[in-house]
Amino acid sequence: MGLGKTIEVIGLILSHQRDKGLPPIVDDVAKEIDDVKIVVGELISTVVAATDGYLALQDKINSRYRRMFCYDNLELMSPKKSKGKNSILKPLTVVCTTCSTTCSQERVYWDRFPSHDIPFLCPECIHDKDKLYPVKGTLIIAPSTICHQWYEELKRHIRDDIKIDMYRGLVNDGYKHPEYLATQDVVICSFETLRQEVYFVEARPRLDSLRYGKRHRIAPTPLLAIEWWRVCIDEAQMVESTSSSVVLMCDGLKAVNRWCITGTPVTNSLQDLYGLVRFLRIKPFWNECWWRNALMLPYQCGDEKPICDLFSKIMWRNTKKFVYDQMLSPSISSNLTVLRFTPVEEQFYRATLSNCRLKVRYMPYLHNLNTPISSLHGKDFEKLLEPLQMIRKFIVFPSLRFQESKANVSTEDSLQEELFRISTQQVEVHQRNILMHYCGLAGLEWLCGNEANAAKYYSSAINAMKELDQMNNKLGLKGSRCAYRLLRSDRLQQIHIFSAILDLQKDGIEVRDVSAEEAEAQLNLALTGYTEQTVSNLMQTYVTANESFPKYKAILSQAKSSIGWLCEAINLVNNVGQQHLFIDAIRTAITNSGLPNVPVSNLLGLNFYVVKRWDELIDCAQKVFSETKKIAMNNIMEKKWNFILETIIACHFSSNDGKSLKNCLLCICNKQISQLESLLFMRGSKTSKDQDSDEAGTAGEQKISSLEIIIRTFLGTLIRMQKGVQCNQIALGKETIAQLEEFKILLALSKRLYASANEYAAKIDEIRQCKLRLQYATMDEIAKYGTRLPINLIIKGTEDDKRQTDLNAIELEKLKQSRCLAKLRYLSNLRSQQTHDCPICLTTVRDTWIVYPCAHCLCVTCFNRLTRRNGTILRNDGLLACVVCRATTYISQISYVQNKAFEKSAHLLDEPNVQLKRSVSVKIDAIIRRIKSIRLRDPTSKTLLFTSLSMLINPLCSVLSENNIIFRNFLGVNRQKILADFRLKPEIELLVMPMSSGARGLNLTAANNIIFLEPQMDISQIAQAIGRIDRIGQKKTMMVHHFVVYGSIEEQIHYKYSKNQDKDWTVQSIVHLLGLVSNSEELMCDE
Repeated sequence: MGLGKTIEVIGLILSHQRDKGLPPIVDDVAKEIDDVKIVVGELISTVVAATDGYLALQDKINSRYRRMFCYDNLELMSPKKSKGKNSILKPLTVVCTTCSTTCSQERVYWDRFPSHDIPFLCPECIHDKDKLYPVKGTLIIAPSTICHQWYEELKRHIRDDIKIDMYRGLVNDGYKHPEYLATQDVVICSFETLRQEVYFVEARPRLDSLRYGKRHRIAPTPLLAIEWWRVCIDEAQMVESTSSSVVLMCDGLKAVNRWCITGTPVTNSLQDLYGLVRFLRIKPFWNECWWRNALMLPYQCGDEKPICDLFSKIMWRNTKKFVYDQMLSPSISSNLTVLRFTPVEEQFYRATLSNCRLKVRYMPYLHNLNTPISSLHGKDFEKLLEPLQMIRKFIVFPSLRFQESKANVSTEDSLQEELFRISTQQVEVHQRNILMHYCGLAGLEWLCGNEANAAKYYSSAINAMKELDQMNNKLGLKGSRCAYRLLRSDRLQQIHIFSAILDLQKDGIEVRDVSAEEAEAQLNLALTGYTEQTVSNLMQTYVTANESFPKYKAILSQAKSSIGWLCEAINLVNNVGQQHLFIDAIRTAITNSGLPNVPVSNLLGLNFYVVKRWDELIDCAQKVFSETKKIAMNNIMEKKWNFILETIIACHFSSNDGKSLKNCLLCICNKQISQLESLLFMRGSKTSKDQDSDEAGTAGEQKISSLEIIIRTFLGTLIRMQKGVQCNQIALGKETIAQLEEFKILLALSKRLYASANEYAAKIDEIRQCKLRLQYATMDEIAKYGTRLPINLIIKGTEDDKRQTDLNAIELEKLKQSRCLAKLRYLSNLRSQQTHDCPICLTTVRDTWIVYPCAHCLCVTCFNRLTRRNGTILRNDGLLACVVCRATTYISQISYVQNKAFEKSAHLLDEPNVQLKRSVSVKIDAIIRRIKSIRLRDPTSKTLLFTSLSMLINPLCSVLSENNIIFRNFLGVNRQKILADFRLKPEIELLVMPMSSGARGLNLTAANNIIFLEPQMDISQIAQAIGRIDRIGQKKTMMVHHFVVYGSIEEQIHYKYSKNQDKDWTVQSIVHLLGLVSNSEELMCDE
């Protein structure tokens, strides 16, 4: 890499040509070298090459036009008539000497060279006759990212009379005739173009049986109709595979000489070299049987001589160590910056690592840990690396964990709030499970006749709720809606527990620490808390509805005749002869709204349509008003209307084989609401999920109906006409529009009342359901549900299994909850930022300290002493006891905390006066600071930022823009222009590049700094990326920057690279990287 392979190949190409009559290509070397002229010449050639490449891409607009290469004779004999005074001239044509097909000279490039005395064959005849054109030119095949680089080097180093063509394929350039390509000395083509040309290998059939022949036909590719003097493949590792479309096209190319150029080392095995031997046509080894039996098998048995003898005769290999003293390259150095997680990032990293360990632990192919990951099947490879890539991604951008949430978690404080909110939800889930199993045990004992044991379990459930309340006081949590809200036990479970305790006490069973008065008060408190919001909403809706009924009664009594103004206005319009204006306006409005066609051919039909729809609307609105009034007058919260509430519950929530009866008061009202909504609005398409909803027509996108569009458009046109229009007609029209708006308000009120009443009925039903206790299932129920019995049913004979399952589940849920509570204590400790006294040495800790999961703190010095001593405190398996409460915990769960006010000393390469807009993560902040520092020290320095995680590029670019860093993203549309801007514009200081497309082949000596966003797992990719700047032409001192987060998997990945461990990554190395260890039969987490 970087030794001038491109220049070497150009020199070799021009020194050995097929056409002996060419003039000398290389001029005599000048005796005096003018550095200024050289620099100016390089700049001019680079600009010209980049501009040519940029303009060539604009030809894609006419790609379909260029693929068509011929006209039929009939079209030429009767050209189309001109539509203007200046008719378009008939294009110059040329006729095939074999089939008499007439082709446009422009479309087959026949007018680009002296072609008067050359017989013309159309593309189809060339293909049918297997015509082969021997040419003097060289075909260079390279990745699209470096094709322009070849073009630049050729323009810079050869004379102007050497012809160069950029072949972009039939899709972009159209058909380039082989006679035209024969005039070119060098043709440059990309792998991507070859991949597209596969679809144009065969000619399209002429289909002469058609009544009218095709006017235009698509040509086959001309590349296979040429015998090239030489075919050169740059980045030849692209043809290592033997089954890709690019390889198939390369195999089809005819050439006298074949070259492979690459600076990429062998990645997988020596089998990769077979693709190169096959392309080079090295007989007999290009046959796979010969290759395998004569070369690979002896090599695998320890005999290296046959394969070494072959490649010593066909390979010319230069390495940097042999010519380094001749290159006079500036020095290159590497810097490693070790970072530490912030406390919040460390907690997040641990949670992510734990989840990823679970994913990897149960993968089916872990029985063979020595398997190289490169030999895994594609899906298995992706499945194994997916957890690893997730961890690497979240180390750089922790906020991506919450990218699907609506909360803005782009700063450390918001990340801490989101982590606290998630931990709070996890604690409450475990609390719900604990209470569920306690209630299950109590119900089981009650069912078995052991009421005293049932009371004991209910008492344990109350103690669990009290412990959660005590935790609220310890953490200082307040409120009910903020991120740091109170931890809550489920209210339905509270209702079940206290109602069951009251029943036990009525039977004379005493419940420890709970009196009847206290249980009654807590039950009422839970009932009020659970239904308070619903009752408030329903009461407010009742009041609003009752206040609005007189108004809507008056509106509906007058609305029936309010459309009469339309008939008078239509008669007036007919009298003045302006019908077409109204019809056209209404048609346009309906079409623009995307509604179905409405018959508006004349105003009389329009009048009939509007009056009919208006009457339907008024009738439906009256029915909705009537049904809504029934609901509002019959307050289901009052005891005298309990029978209506029971009807609603039986219709909506009782078990009726999964079907609603649809006969209650709410269902009748909902049906009328849906009809009114269909008349007022034209709904958009619904999803299948929306179709199943019966929530008063709330699903789907709403647009105003065709009736409203017609009325509004007619009234607007009437106002603009003005002539002969009476003011009372316009006023009546506006009154009709106002009535439509009132009907929409009535609809919204009815829907709100329906939803509130339905929600109240649902709450009452849930309260009844939550008071159910465990019962024995009948034979009919067992036959009906099978093994999926409802949670409140149990089969006789399974009591002991049920009891043991619940007891084990309680212990497990308590353990999980204690871990989540420890995380909450830790996050709360971070939030308070208080000073602490070490309980051992009694010194005040202000800067850094250690926090146990129980929230007790130590200074770092005392903690280090504890972990090194072999006494009673340090237990087996990495367990450590808290010096205050003696609670044991794993050392890996103990956290390192650093005060935000404590500023670490800056890195030697970072300028102290660099300011960031905001803190994103410890790694992103360090990288942004380094980029700015590089620019401050040397305003002419440029930097390449490489990452193998392409999903991070977009959020990274957002942070760069926010910090006023001028950069280019290599993933942009026009990569040639992006590279030219980076090279030529001094203000651009950074180029963001993915490793997959930017680390190979490019010459980027304009940059002298490289930053790796994350440690790379492929050592060869690191060398390739560094090779973009460490090459001939580099004039500045170079620096490679690595950033590694201490205590993360990045540390181990970088260690493997820094120790030059060339061993392949295996399943076992990935497992160890994630902190898993292998047993004889299973993998166990190190926790």
